[in-house]
Amino acid sequence: MANKPLWQPSASISKGSRMQSFLDLIAKKYDLPDNNYSTIHRWSTENIGLFWAEVWDFTGIIASQGYERVVDNPDKMPGAKWFEGARLNFAENMLRRRDNHTALIF
Repeated sequence: MANKPLWQPSASISKGSRMQSFLDLIAKKYDLPDNNYSTIHRWSTENIGLFWAEVWDFTGIIASQGYERVVDNPDKMPGAKWFEGARLNFAENMLRRRDNHTALIF
């Protein structure tokens, strides 16, 4: 079976996407050789705590209390504790927009 993607966005869609903005941010901030998905994926698996802290910040998580650490033991899967100390309301984060944009796709 080939590892061919079922769908891939056009270059113009990719270039303007939030995903590409995130890849650009990570590549620049951590001085990576490029902003390709494969480069960022490799970096994310080698820097799990940093990656998920960046996701938290980039997505603008709303929390009444921030986390003390991102993950206690990334090698303990399942069973690792994520974002210890954080207090947030899932619904508040999912429904934060006050306009006609789609709130949730399931």
